[in-house]
Amino acid sequence: MAGLQPTMEMVELFAYQLLDVKGLMTLLEKIEDLACVDRQYFLYNFYTQKVEYMIIY
Repeated sequence: MAGLQPTMEMVELFAYQLLDVKGLMTLLEKIEDLACVDRQYFLYNFYTQKVEYMIIY
């Protein structure tokens, strides 16, 4: 198994593709919804990352 964690640069690139999404938390939720993971991969530490972004921004 392997954990995947999007970097801030990846989040920014994703935001440019979804200009209609407003707000960082909404964008992170969209990433979480659209992330294509299977039994070998998972979103590593994503909840913590969302909380950190919420505190920072």
